[in-house]
Amino acid sequence: MKKYFYSDGKDKFGPFSTDELKEKNISRETLVWHKDLEDWQAADSVSELKEIFFLSPPPLKKTVSKNQEGIYTEKTTNWYLKCLKQYADFSGRARRKEYWMFTLFNIIFFIVAMILDNVLGLTVGELPYGLFYFLYALAVFIPGLAVSVRRLHDVGKSGWMILISLIPIIGGIWLLILMLTDSNPSENQYGVNPKDAQLNDSTNQTNVATSSETDDLLILLVVIWMFFSRVFWSILPKIIDDFYSTATFEITNKFMSLIWAVIPLSLAFAVKNKSKKITLFVLGGIYLIYGLYEVVMQFK
Repeated sequence: MKKYFYSDGKDKFGPFSTDELKEKNISRETLVWHKDLEDWQAADSVSELKEIFFLSPPPLKKTVSKNQEGIYTEKTTNWYLKCLKQYADFSGRARRKEYWMFTLFNIIFFIVAMILDNVLGLTVGELPYGLFYFLYALAVFIPGLAVSVRRLHDVGKSGWMILISLIPIIGGIWLLILMLTDSNPSENQYGVNPKDAQLNDSTNQTNVATSSETDDLLILLVVIWMFFSRVFWSILPKIIDDFYSTATFEITNKFMSLIWAVIPLSLAFAVKNKSKKITLFVLGGIYLIYGLYEVVMQFK
């Protein structure tokens, strides 16, 4: 028996059988969904429900475009707040969007904290950050660790896999790839697919998402990183005397060089065409190896 969900544009209700749904006060424009539909549709475009409205002739099919899916998806900030609410929850699974939206907001807040430290003169020694930066880092350490463990669970890996980041260079790259990997499509030993759970849970927190969300997020993160790099190199030399001759510059330069080396490889995940994806993986891999070589040589 089919089970329907319906939405009034704000909240989601269900599941209901066909007969139960007919008893609800729904209109022709009410959005409905069941497992055989690819997307939400207006009630008067679903054949089993047409008789409710005594339509003759049948109306034109109305569907909700993917560009309009914001009416039933979470707000962007909700992903960040969700991670904070699950402060020390190391069980269950977290989809890519949850992990990377939390990471994105952390990057923004870390930048703000670092700017405040420099403006207020709260930096520590020659470091470009200080009190506010460390306080925020302390506050998000546990929820950040928890969502990382849940993200590993989502791809079928143990949370202990996070320790591979301790392996120089290779470990960090391996962990990055795991964090960029899509969810296991079905239930695994850590729980159900979070995409399915958000669509069918008893609280009706429906979330319909496509792989393009992650692609867009990757591109957004790259642009934010480019903006951050430009702001960083514009402000720090003006704040710190002889910045380019300090130990802070050497450490920061090595770190940023490593990030730039990873970016081309990361962008390969956003490419749809298989042959172009492979080409970008190869070129990105070569660029990464060259970037890592330069970083290693700077330590000699």
